[in-house]
Amino acid sequence: MRSCSGVVVRSSLRLVLAAVMVDLFCVQVFRWGWVHCDPHPWKTYLYTRVRTRWRSVVATDHGLYVKLTPEFRRQYSELWKALPAMGIGALVRVARQWGVQVGAPDLFARCER
Repeated sequence: MRSCSGVVVRSSLRLVLAAVMVDLFCVQVFRWGWVHCDPHPWKTYLYTRVRTRWRSVVATDHGLYVKLTPEFRRQYSELWKALPAMGIGALVRVARQWGVQVGAPDLFARCER
């Protein structure tokens, strides 16, 4: 681990950095199989090298991660693909695989069958 200085981002870069952070967490979960258990904006900084003006996003506090099994990672990706599409069949299937009662998938989404 290395120490670096940075600033809390409070400017028009927020949306760009938010997109970068969403991409980062998606890669961590769905490609690498890791979940950062306490992410929030106050643990994210923009680091700029003064000479080159090169910027990078720095996520801090990597104290607690959970490794996902390949099976759970697949199920979790199915869940997230089904949510925006209101794919009730996929939600019910994943819920059952996780041991959630048959009538309880509306814990994940509120939509009609």
